[in-house]
Amino acid sequence: MDHSLLVRNKNLSFFQKEDGRVLVFNHDDAKSYILSYDACQLLSRLDGTSSLQDIYNDFTPLPETEIDQTIAMFEKIGLIGGEHEKKKRFVLWKEPENIIIIKNKNIRSAVRGLLLASPFLFLTELFYLWSLHLKLSVNIDKPFLALAVIVLIISTFVHEMAHAVFAKSYNANIGEIALIFEAAFPHMRIYTNICGFSYITKTSQKIKMHLAGILAQIFLMALSILMIGCPVAAVSRAGICVFLVNGLCVVVDSIPFRTSDGSRVLQTIRDRNKTAEG
Repeated sequence: MDHSLLVRNKNLSFFQKEDGRVLVFNHDDAKSYILSYDACQLLSRLDGTSSLQDIYNDFTPLPETEIDQTIAMFEKIGLIGGEHEKKKRFVLWKEPENIIIIKNKNIRSAVRGLLLASPFLFLTELFYLWSLHLKLSVNIDKPFLALAVIVLIISTFVHEMAHAVFAKSYNANIGEIALIFEAAFPHMRIYTNICGFSYITKTSQKIKMHLAGILAQIFLMALSILMIGCPVAAVSRAGICVFLVNGLCVVVDSIPFRTSDGSRVLQTIRDRNKTAEG
């Protein structure tokens, strides 16, 4: 085997799991792999300073034949060696698990509780708004549309952060948060790359994780109701914008179509039913 291939990809993130295995996320192709502890130790040795013979002599956990097979597998999936195809997208956060809201367990727990309660909060505040008997109207002019774009961008980040918080809480990991262009159905979208999805074993947790983004936007709608009730016209107008943008996003993302959260929830339920039937 060519010595030049014995250099691991530098664009990898590693997540140690409780079962002793290691989750490896490749930032080149946005794919993740679960490796045994010994395989990960072997990968860490491939830093370009050791020849294959050195590894045969020094790396005792695996026999030579298994070392060859493991290194060949590393090369095939892009963890070592030459140029491999890179997924075209703009990475917004390369290591999102360092963000405090995802990293801190207590903050994650508080965010989960708040988002799970958001539908009740929303309905309560909607009743409050109705009780004010306000006559609401909005002039959809250029400033309003510009504000809507800003609100959409911020809301999308909040949406994806919610997915990340729930996924991390349920023992999965977050490889990255990125912007990608979908060619099949032309549009731009921000997505959270959740790796180690198999570590989420409970169907209820999977459903909550998929619904987290929608819950986050319902929470923003609840906040917008407080803004709408404000006597300051500019604040009330901004609140209407936040309410309309997030309301539209909730409706669209709830429709079980292609990569929507509604579609993922429906697929999770179908998978559970198939497992139960089997």
